Amino acid sequence: MNENENIIDLSSLKGFSPEPKWEEQPVQGGKKKSLEFEHKQKRKAKKGRSNKDNFQKKGHKYTENQKITISVKPRIEIINIIKEKIRVAGISYSIREICNTLCEKKERLCIQVEFKTETDLFIINKSSGKCFTSKNEAVDDIIYNHGKDYISSKVVSECEFKKEFNYVLHCKTTKKLFPPPSFHCFEDIVRNHLFENAINKEYNSYVNSLLRVNDQEVINDLLKMKMQTFEYQINVNKKKKYSSLERLRSDMLENFHKDLFATRKKVAVDYSVLSSLPAKFQRDAERYLSEKKLWSKKLYVNCLYLFKKSKYIVYKKNNTTFVCNSAARDCDSTILNKKSELIIKTISNLGDSPISIKNLISENELSSLSTTVILKELKWLVKEGYVREFSNSTICLA
Repeated sequence: MNENENIIDLSSLKGFSPEPKWEEQPVQGGKKKSLEFEHKQKRKAKKGRSNKDNFQKKGHKYTENQKITISVKPRIEIINIIKEKIRVAGISYSIREICNTLCEKKERLCIQVEFKTETDLFIINKSSGKCFTSKNEAVDDIIYNHGKDYISSKVVSECEFKKEFNYVLHCKTTKKLFPPPSFHCFEDIVRNHLFENAINKEYNSYVNSLLRVNDQEVINDLLKMKMQTFEYQINVNKKKKYSSLERLRSDMLENFHKDLFATRKKVAVDYSVLSSLPAKFQRDAERYLSEKKLWSKKLYVNCLYLFKKSKYIVYKKNNTTFVCNSAARDCDSTILNKKSELIIKTISNLGDSPISIKNLISENELSSLSTTVILKELKWLVKEGYVREFSNSTICLA
């Protein structure tokens, strides 16, 4: 066993690569950084400041939305991974270290958006988790974006176009031909086409985008087709049938389906699925995240609360708040083996300040013990709460 085998770094977490390092890394060989390297660092820092200034000049600086409050929290899944690693290793990490690591990647954060007034509510699609601010948006998303997942349709009749047309309409995207808008079933034909092809476009806007074609051959192509009449059902309520999508839509708005939607005053989404929020709130959330000073303190408090709630040990050392899994134990009230007693005595003689494990191993008082034995005993003392070990491989008495 070597010195590093009982050390756990949060960078070892699955899908978790914290940077920069939590502890200051010494320069190899005691050499100073080269002047060229320092110039590069200065140029990089200056460029970073310039980019930030440009971002704010372009109107991207966060201004509080009058309708909502935004807050940033750690993802519970990531906190649970950290808890497990701390539990297994027994090492103490500062809350600030954990927060810095969470902030390094936005995907480790959760965004909470809450309406300020009681009357405003988010409408949430229970299946997709997508959020809307109006019933119309939520219902149209189901019909025209995910129609086949929620609504079934079947052809109930077919007939020929008996009327001659002077022109037809043509969709550039789907190549579909439509009769003129004066045709009695025109709206039903168009809305069914939007549904069948998952085209989420406002009806009038789509009709206006259709091309008018006067060519007789193209008109004849339409006349050769069959005009189909459809029947629709909502999958969660197949007892009811609708002769048109507009009737189905009206019923969904009037009798808002609790099986499909939920309403909440506030929602919390992982940054990776920020797109589930309405577009206008996505922009607000991105701008809010870009100004870390607005939310870093609350993130710290949230992390502290989550560890305390989980019954982890939170304590202060040199004005820094740490978290670990083992309660501090008094060496004087416990009978330890001679090797552990010798290690405890050596640490005590070196003072109250944390000392590195490497320096401890080199102490003359422990010369009778091998490095492997010392590391094994230290690991046990840390897990039992007699000794505190920190992320930079330093230790002190608990």
